[in-house]
Amino acid sequence: MKKTLNIIIGIFSWILIGSFTVILGMTLLSNFDLLRGYRSFLVQSGSMEPSIMMGDVVITTKTRQYPQNDVVTFRDNDGRTVTHRVIGTDETNYSPMLVTKGDANQTKDRHQITTDQVLGKVSLVVPKLGFVIAFSRTPVGFLILVIIPAGIIAIDEIKGILKKLKKGE
Repeated sequence: MKKTLNIIIGIFSWILIGSFTVILGMTLLSNFDLLRGYRSFLVQSGSMEPSIMMGDVVITTKTRQYPQNDVVTFRDNDGRTVTHRVIGTDETNYSPMLVTKGDANQTKDRHQITTDQVLGKVSLVVPKLGFVIAFSRTPVGFLILVIIPAGIIAIDEIKGILKKLKKGE
């Protein structure tokens, strides 16, 4: 029975460590430019459904051009981070302006954006991971996904050390 319990605790620990690693990686990707321009963003609205759902995480990368039908993440004129599809360009200004629209929206976005406002083109969509990341940012989520797994690992390591010390005596 004790061996079975240790196996279950071990499996649970590895699952939590894996979850923690993924969450940490996504958090680092969203806050720092660690991997040659790749960044992650949590999708917080349904404006791109059904292609990108609320709660998904998008991984973006910078490119030189953003042609029609590319899905891009950008900072709009109000300072919000938005992920929408490029539906056209307007070349009337000195620099080309991108016309964007959410797939679920009836009309194009109010303001056109410059390529300088684009944070990157969506390269990968990770379904529903955003819900776990958002939960991990709450006090209860931090406790369940970080503190408890760290405590289990620490206790397991302390047990191992004590067992080795006992055998050595």
